Amino acid sequence: MLYTVSETLLSLCINSLSARYTNLTKCKMGKISFKPRTNTNGTIGVSINYSHKAHIDKVPFQKKVSGVTIAPNEFNKTTGRVINRKDAGELNKLIQALLSDVEYCLAECERNGVEPFKRNLDTEYEKLQHLKTLAPAAKKILGRTLDMLRSELAELEKQVTLKKLEIEQEEKDQGVHVSKLFTSHIDSFLKENTTLKPSSIKNYTSLKSIIENWKPTLNITDINKTLLNNFREYLTTNKDTRVIDHEAMSIEKEINPEFNDIIYIKGMRNSSVRELLQKMKIVYYFYADKFGYDISSVKKWKSGLKKVQNDKVVFLSKDELEAVTHMPTETDQELIHRDFYVFMANTGLRFVDALKVRKHHIQEIDGGLKIKILQEKTTKMVEVPVTADALRVLEFHNYNFAFDKETGTGIKYTAQVGYFMNKMMKRADIGCYTLIRTNFKNNVGKEDNTKLKRELILSHTARKTFINKSLNDGMKITAIKNIVGHSELDMIMNVYGDGSLNTDEMSKAGWVMPTESSTSKMKIA
Repeated sequence: MLYTVSETLLSLCINSLSARYTNLTKCKMGKISFKPRTNTNGTIGVSINYSHKAHIDKVPFQKKVSGVTIAPNEFNKTTGRVINRKDAGELNKLIQALLSDVEYCLAECERNGVEPFKRNLDTEYEKLQHLKTLAPAAKKILGRTLDMLRSELAELEKQVTLKKLEIEQEEKDQGVHVSKLFTSHIDSFLKENTTLKPSSIKNYTSLKSIIENWKPTLNITDINKTLLNNFREYLTTNKDTRVIDHEAMSIEKEINPEFNDIIYIKGMRNSSVRELLQKMKIVYYFYADKFGYDISSVKKWKSGLKKVQNDKVVFLSKDELEAVTHMPTETDQELIHRDFYVFMANTGLRFVDALKVRKHHIQEIDGGLKIKILQEKTTKMVEVPVTADALRVLEFHNYNFAFDKETGTGIKYTAQVGYFMNKMMKRADIGCYTLIRTNFKNNVGKEDNTKLKRELILSHTARKTFINKSLNDGMKITAIKNIVGHSELDMIMNVYGDGSLNTDEMSKAGWVMPTESSTSKMKIA
């Protein structure tokens, strides 16, 4: 059967472009379905069927999707999509392409005024396949309209870019140019907001660094829902982290025994992504009024990332804390890092606050010794009863854990706490067992069993140890709310009480408090 390139063919080509997006619900004369075909080796192929509602054809119109061979559990028959495979996207494109061809044939039957019986669909399908294999001139006709539109769009975009550069240069010449780079706005935001906490400044600085790697030319005027979706996708799937992907490295070593590179996990966790997206929106809102940006669509945008916690809060058990308190040390640095961890685990103070404690912070309040200090994160004053172990290590280190340049000893970084604790715990055989955790990225939970518990004992776990030991041993949850904050308590349990925080409450929870003799010997500053 021969066909010539004519006005009719050109019309057919143009119709094919529009007909490819016919909705399945428009197939009024019958039904399109996806049919798995079982192969002899247990795999399945996929066919697309069309059954006319009159059921005249004994065998329905059926076409096989080329290049799709999968396991039975990797296909959703209802949606017609491949699932649970890394190459699902590419395979689904093949299925969608054939589906578009079938829809095109149905549309041609309707356009020609014939019923979409199998024989008519076979004819239209043959025409379509012949059209696809025509000479380059005919193929050019098939794609000419779309190519022409794309070419016109590219030219218009080029003109817009040139016009923007022209305006920017004119602004510079007149001395009125304001950089629209989003990273420049972050710098300005930090300069104008001088009361930000160090942790917030760190987050904004991190956001700037990530944008410089992702899209350095990003303008603040480019912020919209589409861009936020793209940025979220980058953060959750492509952003490099500092966490080693042991599973991927094992697979690579099996394939190539000489492989010795380090592979890092890609994609940040939900909590980190939510924080960065929030910071981006804050900067955008801050300058919206000044420059007249329309923030209505951005305000309605939601990240879609659930606020979920890892299901394992890492902390030392009561027995493990006791063992850590007395585990042997070999150097002065090991000694001070062990004692500093014990101090944090006995007070619940954050790293930054515990490091600032000096003798004048120890005061006698309501008949007992307490640390009275202004918390850096919350900017609230807190009073923490001093346990016997906390007082012992404070006195031993002369009420100062900070790094001393002259002696080269002391606490300097949070990471050093984890390093020395892991080293000492390994030697003392404490926490040398696998701790399985579930991490959440992009709303998907994944079990992680690659680390021993001792490898997860970082500085902040001392705070978790204090919370969990106190709660498990009977201290009222509200009695420690002013130390750890509501959000962290809600993560563990929801209990209410009178909120008193005193020596009696600490004793009830199993903390050993200083004796009257040791308290009286100490001169309060």
